Amino acid sequence: AELVAVQRSQKKLLAIEQTVAATKTAFTLNQIDALSVDRVARALVSPEYPIPQPQMAKSLLELIIPAYPDAWLSLARLQVQFSFLGDADSLQKILDKAIANGSIDAHLIYGDLLMTGKVFPMNPSEAYRHLSVAAPYLPKAEYLLGSIYKEGLLGEAEPGKAFPLLLSAARRGASQADLA
Repeated sequence: AELVAVQRSQKKLLAIEQTVAATKTAFTLNQIDALSVDRVARALVSPEYPIPQPQMAKSLLELIIPAYPDAWLSLARLQVQFSFLGDADSLQKILDKAIANGSIDAHLIYGDLLMTGKVFPMNPSEAYRHLSVAAPYLPKAEYLLGSIYKEGLLGEAEPGKAFPLLLSAARRGASQADLA
């Protein structure tokens, strides 16, 4: 992953392509694990460096999915970041597979997207369902649940229900809850 970061910072596209090919080969030969491949995929699209390579990242993630179910979550994040990689239906399938493999973070992403209407049609009640699953584990999900109540997305604004959720999220480290 570090090598890809250096190559991206130096804008060496051919070297990046060679590193990705070598990574695929090494994984296929069981010389590196799926987590290492996932890290390379994330390095390919990190916003810290120029020339993101989302197609290469996607090909790496698709390679490791059978051996590494968490790759579904990485693939979902990639498609949210680079929407041209697929449509809403394909993202929904990816998120459903991530959730089926036990990803709490996938519930957070799904809920956030349903709450804001960024990729999927806005559906606050479905967003609430997904965020409720993630909230015990992820402060941001708890913050978003509080926001649903605060903004009245399920009907009328309910500050009495919003406040405890926002306060708890802030205490658990959700920085955006401090502003709510």
